Amino acid sequence: AEDLKKFLDGTPVKAVVVDPSAASFIAELNKHGFTVIQADNAVEDGIRLVATLLNTERIAFSQSCKNTIMEFASYIWDPKAAERGEDKPIKQHDHAMDAVRYFCYTILNNKAVRVRKKSDYGLH
Repeated sequence: AEDLKKFLDGTPVKAVVVDPSAASFIAELNKHGFTVIQADNAVEDGIRLVATLLNTERIAFSQSCKNTIMEFASYIWDPKAAERGEDKPIKQHDHAMDAVRYFCYTILNNKAVRVRKKSDYGLH
């Protein structure tokens, strides 16, 4: 949490979306004054939502997000889980994918949240 404060360097943050299983990290963020939103961790539905948002161009990533783009390219379904009839991604090199899914499914999928458009920032 202290590293996050340093990284933000005074930039205001309304809330931090966190994996709900990260109890000690959530406690640390709370201790440092951050508002924490526990992410909705629905994996399959979250992946479907991210795919829909990408395909409909409702979200996009800057070329400077090199690690995120690299993870998109390496994100694959687990063939052993598929043999058991389960749809699960391989849990490897997926931190950015989890973060994208948490944000999309927890924030963008929330009807009560006002999401700004690119034009609000002078982007097209």
